[in-house]
Order: sequence, then C-alpha cells, then structure tokens
Amino acid sequence: MGMAGRLIRDSSGNWVFGFQRKDVVASSSTAVECWALRDGLQLVLERNLIGILVETDSLTLVQLLKQKVLCNHELINMLFDCRVLLDRLKTKVCHVYRDGNRSGDAIERANLSSSDHNFFNIQSIPNGLNHQR
Repeated sequence: MGMAGRLIRDSSGNWVFGFQRKDVVASSSTAVECWALRDGLQLVLERNLIGILVETDSLTLVQLLKQKVLCNHELINMLFDCRVLLDRLKTKVCHVYRDGNRSGDAIERANLSSSDHNFFNIQSIPNGLNHQR
C-alpha cells in the first residue's frame, strides 16, 4: 500500500488546493504516481482549470504516458484515464527532478487526519509548505 498526494498551484506558484489519498493499493511507485495523477486531473477538471501545467518526478510515468502502445501493461486502464483527462484539459505531463517536487512529496507524507477517510481534499496550505516549491 502507498500514499498519493499532490498540490495545485497557480501560474505564480500560489497554492490553489491539494489532495491526499491514503491506502493506495499499488504494485509499484509508478502505480502510486499514476493514482495521484489521475486523482489530481479529475479534481482539476471538476474545477474547470483548463490549460494547466502538470509536473511529476516520475520519469517512468511520463514515458508511459507518451508511449503509443501499452498492450498488457498493468496500469493500462489508469494510463488511459490519465490520457483522456490530459486531452480534455488540453495539457501534457512533463518531468521535473525530485527537488522540484518537494511540496507534493510533503503532502504525501503529511498526517492530515486520524479519521478513517482515505481521501482528503485540502483547501488551505498545510503548515510547513508555505515556502516550498
């Protein structure tokens, strides 16, 4: 099991919203990253934030999303969902090095609630993330 979480910032780098999903059942870190991407894209689409820039520190995920054929890949359904959402949002995914993704990783590690809920939509920036990019 893993944990997926990310944040959405505006073009000036200001916090818009974030999310965290606990108890992601995934076979690899790439699968967890794919869950986070799909969750984030769905939330962005719900808010009609068209033309966003998507960054991830998972080079493997970026490469999978660019592949033409994914026959029999274990993530084929989630990758297809991500491609459809990316197309609807008129955007692409680009790779950033891990240092450029510290805030997203911090949200993954944050203990946001002790409740039994597995998904948290974060409206205000958690403590400690104000100056991280």
